[in-house]
Parts: sequence; structure tokens; C-alpha cells
Amino acid sequence: MKMSVLFLFLSLWGLQAQTGFEILGTLPQQLNESSGLLVSEGRLISHNDSGNEALLYELDSVSLEIMREVRVTNATNSDWEDLAQDDAFLYIADIGNNTGTRRDLRILKISKADFRSNNAVSADIISFSYEDQTDFSGGSNSDWDAEALIAEGDSLYIFTKQWQSLGTAIYSLPKESGSHVAKNISEFPLNGLVTGADLISAENKIIILGYSTQLQPFVFSISSVTSNNFPGPVDKNTLPIGFAQAEGVAVGNNNMLFVSSERFSNSLLTLPASVFKLKWGEAEAGNPNGGEPEPDPDPEDGAWQDDNSLLLVSSPDSDVLQYRLPSEDTVLAQAVFDSSGKQLILQKGPEIQEGQVDISGLGPAVY
Repeated sequence: MKMSVLFLFLSLWGLQAQTGFEILGTLPQQLNESSGLLVSEGRLISHNDSGNEALLYELDSVSLEIMREVRVTNATNSDWEDLAQDDAFLYIADIGNNTGTRRDLRILKISKADFRSNNAVSADIISFSYEDQTDFSGGSNSDWDAEALIAEGDSLYIFTKQWQSLGTAIYSLPKESGSHVAKNISEFPLNGLVTGADLISAENKIIILGYSTQLQPFVFSISSVTSNNFPGPVDKNTLPIGFAQAEGVAVGNNNMLFVSSERFSNSLLTLPASVFKLKWGEAEAGNPNGGEPEPDPDPEDGAWQDDNSLLLVSSPDSDVLQYRLPSEDTVLAQAVFDSSGKQLILQKGPEIQEGQVDISGLGPAVY
């Protein structure tokens, strides 16, 4: 039996081997739910997300071996989602908020000196609320979720993960411990979900990671903050690592870009938690449109004339996902699953319309 979704996963995952984006390796099992990523003093630092231990893992940046575990003694991991840093401090973003109901959003501020010399550290607590959130009634896949944080100047900046709007809102708050109101300073439409951020200080840019509703990772860059303003165009580039739940991004020496993915598993396949790397200039050069998002291919032109890959085409105003397989084999069944592995659509035999899937019943989400 051939299921079109299975071909999609395998085809996209295989693309990374054909590009300049290199898989560094598989993360240790202790980091299967890796969410944040940071480069500090030549090593990678990461953590797991909600419900896991309040631990930071320091990794060898070549072998990905865990060199050290550092426990935060005065905090729990409600939903740790990203890491940021400045010269003196590390910041853990406990800002995951899928249902939009949290009233305990916070950022943990840890002295780098303490982190370097101890395997147990205490954090200062920066609590905050969003200035424009008035509804806390909840619901799945809220626009008040957030997974990306940077530290610049005397402020912290949060980039929300808008499940409904498929954009991001940028909020600023002070670095000092205490309770604060995060100010909305900008918004971008992206047609995607933001999951991580970091700075390229030498280029005065902020690099932001995300993925599409089909779990295709991308990065985009914006000008670095000036007086709480984010000027300039958004340069969005698809990352050639194939299908992956990309969660963390970190910039190392010489603008080397590291991207981490969380373990993904459903009834069709399992993808391990991994780390990829690519020079930032090569990531920009990989997009032939000079930083603008690539347009969807037209099924009537040569875009369909690919050699080995499953090709998919959709447009925002269409209820049909079109596809073409690289072989003439008959498709006996096709299915759509959500990111938890729940089967949402199953079509067999005579129900199948060749080359297309009706997705009119699906809303914005990851499938």
C-alpha cells in the first residue's frame, strides 16, 4: 500500500544530503524534546521543553556528547522554549503557552559565572504579562504561544508563535527581575510558526527560525533592534533540511548557523532529535529570489518536472493539495495526520482523486 504522506516525509527528509546544510548528528536521548539552543564558549547549550527537568545540557559542538548537566534549583520547567544570552547572563524563556491560559509566564536569568563554575545554579525571576492580552479563557493552538527570545541592549525580546494568524508579534521587556508588562512593538505576517531566534551581531541582524504548517523549516532575518523598532524587510529562506520539527537556532563563530530539531514520531515514521549546521551566507544564497520567499510552483509549468522527489503544490485560497509522485505506481491509499500522529483524513481506492487531496476540513496547524 502506498500512502502519499509517507512519500512526503521520506522525500523531504532526504533532501538535506543533497545541499550545503549538513547534519551534525543525532542528539542524546536525554534531549529528545530539545527546544532551545545556544552557542557559548564553543559549546552548545540546550534544554527540553514542558514537563521535563529543570536542566541545561552543555554539549560538545562536534560530537554532541553531553559534557555537563546544570540544574536550576529554584525553578521548574513549566514550558521552557528558548535560550538567549548577553555578556553576563543566560536567559531561559519559560514562555510556552499553547492554550493561551498561562498567567505565570517568566524568564529565568542565570549568571554566566555561576553557570561556568557550578552544576547547580539559582535564577533571578523575570515575570511578565502581555500588555494586549485580555482573554485567558484558553483553547488549543493559541496566538499567545511563544518560543523565541533574544537579549539585546537593556531589553529582552519575545517573538510569539501565532498558531491562528501564522505570524509573529514582537514584545519587549526589561532584563531586571520582578514583574513587568511586555510591550507590543511590531508584528509580521509569515505564513508560518516561529520557534527560535538568535543574533548575528556582526551583521546587525536577528535570525528567526520557524516551520510551515507542513513542518518545512525556514529562517528569516530582520534588522537588529533600534529604539524598539524592527525596520527593513523580512528575508525568508526555506532551510534545505527536509521535514523536521525545527525548534532551536544558534549562531556560532564565523556566522555558523546551528539548528536543532525535536524528536518527531507518528504512526508513519520516527525522526530523531538532531542538530544541523550551515554557514549563514550559504543559507541566504540558497534562495534564488534574493531573500524573498519562493513562489509555489505552477503545476502547468516545468516545476513539476523534478527527477526523484514527491512534488506538492497548494495555494492559501485553495481547498485542494495537489501532488505528483516520481513513479507510475498506483496509489492505493492516502492519509493526513496531525503532529501527534492522529489520523485526520484517510482515502482508499475509488475515493482517491488522482494527484490531489481535499483539505477543506483542515484548519491552520502542523500536519
